[in-house]
Amino acid sequence: MSEEGVLKPNYKKHPVMVLPSKEAARRDPEGFAKAIESRTLAIHNEKDDPLMHGWESPIWKVVDALYGYDCFDLAFLDEIKREFGEDWDWERWSSEMRKCLGFPKPVTTVLVLGGNRAGKSQYAAKRTVQRVYREKRQNVDCYISNQKRSINVQQEYINSHMPKEKRDAKIKAGRPEYINFSPQNGYTGLKFTTHNRSFCNFKYYTMDKDDAVEGEEQDWIWDDELVPSDWVETQQLRVASRDGQILVTFTPVQGYSETVRMMVEGATTVRHSLAFLCPNDTGEPLEYAALGFNSMEEAKRAKVYGPNSRPENVHHWIKGSPSQPVPPKGRKFKKVPRVQRAVGVLRDGRMEYKTAIVYFHTSDGPYGNPSGVLEKIAGKSQAFIRERFYGLANKTQASRFPKFNDQVHVIPDDKVPKGGSNYCFCDPSNGRNFVFVWFRVLGDTVYVYREWPGGYEIPGLGMPGAWAEVDGKKKDGKKGPAQAPFGWGLLDYKAELARVEGWSDEEDWYRWKSNPKIEEKLRDLEPDRKAEEPIIDRYIDARAAESSNATEEGQMTLLDQLSDVGLDFVPVHLGPAGSLSIGNTQSAVHLINNALNYDEEVELGLNNRPKLYFAESCVNTIFAMKIWTGEDGNKGACKDFVDMVRYFYAQDLEDEGDRSNYGTVGGTTY
Repeated sequence: MSEEGVLKPNYKKHPVMVLPSKEAARRDPEGFAKAIESRTLAIHNEKDDPLMHGWESPIWKVVDALYGYDCFDLAFLDEIKREFGEDWDWERWSSEMRKCLGFPKPVTTVLVLGGNRAGKSQYAAKRTVQRVYREKRQNVDCYISNQKRSINVQQEYINSHMPKEKRDAKIKAGRPEYINFSPQNGYTGLKFTTHNRSFCNFKYYTMDKDDAVEGEEQDWIWDDELVPSDWVETQQLRVASRDGQILVTFTPVQGYSETVRMMVEGATTVRHSLAFLCPNDTGEPLEYAALGFNSMEEAKRAKVYGPNSRPENVHHWIKGSPSQPVPPKGRKFKKVPRVQRAVGVLRDGRMEYKTAIVYFHTSDGPYGNPSGVLEKIAGKSQAFIRERFYGLANKTQASRFPKFNDQVHVIPDDKVPKGGSNYCFCDPSNGRNFVFVWFRVLGDTVYVYREWPGGYEIPGLGMPGAWAEVDGKKKDGKKGPAQAPFGWGLLDYKAELARVEGWSDEEDWYRWKSNPKIEEKLRDLEPDRKAEEPIIDRYIDARAAESSNATEEGQMTLLDQLSDVGLDFVPVHLGPAGSLSIGNTQSAVHLINNALNYDEEVELGLNNRPKLYFAESCVNTIFAMKIWTGEDGNKGACKDFVDMVRYFYAQDLEDEGDRSNYGTVGGTTY
C-alpha cells in the first residue's frame, strides 16, 4: 500500500485468483487494469480479514450442507444462482446435496480425513470462530492431544481466523468479553469469551476425561488428531441436549485409530472420486488431472497465471454430471471414497444416519501448494498416495468380505424375486436371543430376504434395536440392545416364525400365552407348504442343538425339544477339517466371497453380476458383512449373522422351486 493509502497493483501469482494474461492486457488495456485493480483489492481483503473475505474450498460447503449449517457466504450464494437459477438459495442447495448423498436429515458428527495440506484444519478453525461469534451463548470446545499442541497448533489456527479487531487481542476489561492471546502462551485460562456471551474452551486428551467432558453440554466440538473413541461417544451425549454438532479432523498418516474405525467400519461410500494418481491400467498417473486440470497445457498455463489447483465441482454432484476431468479414452483409474455414510441407528423401523465421513483431497487446498505435494509423493506406492493425497487411512485389519458393496449387493425388499426355494437357518443361544436368517435360492443366485430379530417391530416387544454396533476398541463391534434376552421359550419362537412366514391367517399367534386354546393350536400347528412362503428345510447350529440339557422329561437335546413343539431342524455340523470353525473359516468365507464377486471395472449385467444379494431390511446381516473380521473370535458381536451365511454356503443348497423366474437377478430382468 502506498503512502496515500492506495493499493499497489498486485501482479503476483495467487493460489486461486487468476492473474489476467499478457494477451488480455494487449487486447484490452482498460479492462486489464480494472481486473488487476479488483484482484488486488480482493487479495488485500483476504489477508487483512480472512474471516470475512477468505476463500473457501467447495468441499467445505459439502460439510456445511451435511450439518445443515449456513455459512453466510454471499459469493457462494451467487455461484449457486448462476449454476441452478435465481429461485435457488442455500437451504435448497444444502438439502439437495444431502439428498444426493443419501442423508435425509442433517448429521451431528462429521469426520474429515485429509490429504497433506488439504485444508481440514483451516475449515475447522474458521467454522469454530464463526459459530462462537454468530450466535449468543454458544458453548464451544476445542480438543487436541496435549497442551503444547493446543497452544502451538489449534489456538494459533483459531487466532488467525478471528475477526480482524480480535486477532492477537488483549481485551480484559470488557464485560462479558474477555480475550487475552499471545503466541507464546495462547489464550489465557485456555479460553476466551465473546461479547455475545459465547465461550470457546481449549482442552486436550491428557486431561482427565471426567473433568474435560463429563457433565458439560456443548453446541460445537472440534476434535483434532487422535481423539479417543470413548471421548467421542461421551461428547455425542453432551451435544444431544443442545442439538449440537461435532467435527473430528484426522490426519491418516497417524494410522487407523479406534475413532476412525468406529466411524468408518461398515460405512457406505455414497460418493466416489477418480484417483488420477492411482492408475488401474499400465499407464502413468495423470498429475494434471489430479490437480483438476483438463490437459497438460492447461496445467502449464496455471503454473504462470494460477490457480494452483482446481477443486472438484461439487455442484455437478447435484446435477449428476461429471465433476472431474474426463479421463483420456481407454485410460482407467481407481476410485477413492469422497463422502461416506457411517452405520446408522434403528429408530422406529427406520435408519437414522447421524455421522458422515468426508475426504479432503490435497487438490481441495490450492493454498497448500498441491504441486509441491505431488513432487514429494511421485513414485511412491499407491497406498502411500491414497493416504497422503486422498486422505485414506490404511486399515490394519480389513473385513473378511472386501468385495461387499451395499450399493451393489443390497436391494429393496420388493425387488427380491418371487419363486425359488426358501431355507431358514437358526443360531440358538442360552445367553442371548435366537438368530434366524432366511435365504431364497433362485437359479444360481441367493437372496438373504429376512432376518430375525431385525429392523421391524416384534409384537409385545416393540423395536428390538440393533444386534451389534460399531465400537472403537472391538473390531467386530459391540453388543447391541437386540442381544439382551427377551426371556422367550421355544413356543414363543414358533409363534414368531408362524407370524413372519404367514403359516395361517386364522390366529394372532403371538397372543398364545393369554389364550390356552391358541397355545393348543400352536403346538399342533405345522408350516403350510402351500403358503405364499413355503420353507424347504430349516437348519440349526449342531453344536448347540445336539448338546443335552436337563428337562422335566430328563436329558434332552435342543433338537428334541424343538421337535416336541412342532419345529423340525436339520443340524449343521462343522464339516471336514473344521471348515466352519471360528479358527479356520477360510473354506466358507471363500465360498461367500466367490458369490459376492463381480468385475468392478465392467458394467453390471447378466454376465457380470454377484450371485448373492441382501434385502435392505436385513440390517443386522448387512452390518455384519461389512465389518466382520473374525478377530474377536466367538465373542464377536456380529458373528451370529455371519455364521448364518457361512452355514448356508456349507450346505450346497439348490433351487427346488419354480424355475420360471430364472431371468430375474437382483430385482432386474436382463
